[in-house]
Amino acid sequence: MKNAPSPKQKDLLGFIETYQKENKVMPTFVEMAQKFEISLSGVQQRLDALKRKKLIERKNIYIIK
Repeated sequence: MKNAPSPKQKDLLGFIETYQKENKVMPTFVEMAQKFEISLSGVQQRLDALKRKKLIERKNIYIIK
């Protein structure tokens, strides 16, 4: 299946889902990089791949000042 995540992408997706359930927020890039022992650009590449496969979506985040 073309839109199926790779094993590494699936691991990241599972981590994000679990983290969000437990913490009610998305993990930071640093937390993801540390968890999987990869670079920040490695995290970005995996997230981009998941987005292309329509398994995640990115929404704008607004911060109240």
